Amino acid sequence: MCCVHSFATIRDVNRRSETTTAFLFAAAAFAACGCAEDAAGQRGPSSDGGAFDAGFDGPVPSDTSYPSDTSNQTDRGPEDRGSTDEGYDSAEAPSDAATDAETSDGGESDAGGEDAGGDVGLPPLLTPEQIGFEEVSPPMAGSVIYFATWAQGAGDKDSVEMMRADKSETAVRFRANRVWSFGVARDGATIAFSSADPFQEQNFGTTIGDAIQFTWVLRPGEAPFQLTNGNVNDECHSFMPGDAALLICRRANFWQRTVGQDTEFGNDPYRIVTVDISSREAAYLTPLRPGFDDIGPALRDDGSILFWRQEFRNNKPYQSLMEMNGDGTGISYLLANSTAPVTSPDGAQVLFRSGGWRKLALAHSHDVAAGVEILDGGTRNIYDFDFSPDAWQVAFTMSRADGESCSDLYVAAIDGSNVTRIIDCAGEGKFVTGVKWVFND
Repeated sequence: MCCVHSFATIRDVNRRSETTTAFLFAAAAFAACGCAEDAAGQRGPSSDGGAFDAGFDGPVPSDTSYPSDTSNQTDRGPEDRGSTDEGYDSAEAPSDAATDAETSDGGESDAGGEDAGGDVGLPPLLTPEQIGFEEVSPPMAGSVIYFATWAQGAGDKDSVEMMRADKSETAVRFRANRVWSFGVARDGATIAFSSADPFQEQNFGTTIGDAIQFTWVLRPGEAPFQLTNGNVNDECHSFMPGDAALLICRRANFWQRTVGQDTEFGNDPYRIVTVDISSREAAYLTPLRPGFDDIGPALRDDGSILFWRQEFRNNKPYQSLMEMNGDGTGISYLLANSTAPVTSPDGAQVLFRSGGWRKLALAHSHDVAAGVEILDGGTRNIYDFDFSPDAWQVAFTMSRADGESCSDLYVAAIDGSNVTRIIDCAGEGKFVTGVKWVFND
């Protein structure tokens, strides 16, 4: 492999620091050339975020080249809590308008080993006990806000919790080791989540903490089962209509090797993939391209998909809202300097971060350019968010202004009024990451 990235990684055991996003990256040495490998490392703490604030709003140039040098890209995953939201001086927009020409492999069969049916060459499927799974409470009925909390001490488990918007009822749904992402099905009770492979070094030869993480599915009254397998890292879980398949953002093909005194790491960038829950068959929707990460898929009312793309050009990140057909064809650019689309339950509206990390906009899902700002965090970053089941409210997490390295959880009216904090992360000792608001009837 021609692309080489070497990093010294330092584990932040309690993952408390948002400025380091669970890992600190120190560039020990690097070299790069035009190839498909990304810098190896760790993903950020949520399914929908972005590693940097692009800070551009210019027109899309006709240049369709992409950067061959990505050596400055630290692989922090889809949400880096360390974003400074500073932006860049350049008014350049992405180098690729991402038209149909790039989607020759949209819908291609997945050759990355994600068919987790016990095929030859794949490690045995894990048991719930091997990821430390512990069911605590059954799903709550009615309108429920789900959120994840990260363990605060070495050896502790992460949890996915439930609460009412008025805090009248709270419960822990389950605990498990290293829960990096989760999504809740349209039935309001089934959960898909990712958990790190405890045997990744043995099975895949990588020592980068949590590089390999599989998707699990938890249905009410049943034990969870491992859905995906192979050299993959799954995040950004959302359910397709009928809850029969998942949309996921995925990195794959992690590798490492020792050259002299350096350890080199690499992996493919994020791509969006569908996984059928019954057959376990997976298919990539977005193409493999060096320097391009496709993240955060969200379904619209006509079955098409919104997502956001991060491109590195001249060692600077550019982030844009994108769209594509449900089969991965017709990829096209929509809006610069915008990330993390989340659609309403009927797919007709969309929330997204606009102009950086500190503003949340609302738009019709087919007209994002006409989005209206509903929330402004000021000096604070807005991370995870979701519509209420009736789409008249929004739940969101936001960093604190007092220096505490955690995010509070809020609810507000859909126009941004009546903002109410429902979790004081510092006062309650919770590292909140990820939020889903559903109705379980």
